[in-house]
Amino acid sequence: MYGYVNNVIYGEWIDSVVNQYLIEKCSFNSLKFLLIGIAVESYCFYYSPILYPSKISVGLFVKRIGNSSVDCTFGIFENNQSEKASLCCQHCFTRWLYLFCLTV
Repeated sequence: MYGYVNNVIYGEWIDSVVNQYLIEKCSFNSLKFLLIGIAVESYCFYYSPILYPSKISVGLFVKRIGNSSVDCTFGIFENNQSEKASLCCQHCFTRWLYLFCLTV
């Protein structure tokens, strides 16, 4: 509407990249595994606005793998430019959880 991408969309892109990576590289299937990830910290540095519509690419870098958490960094680029439009970081906490069905 205003010719640029709203900040909340960056989080959707990051979530999509993480899910695609887990599915393609780690054979993750949410219907088979009882593992969920919770983003306990997330922030972005915006270097330049991304115009709408534009083609974007997102780079994923795993900074640290701990016993129960992962730190990732994402570079978001517009129209295959070498300078990043933003740098986003996320700290995810993962645990095996049992899923319960609740009936009311």
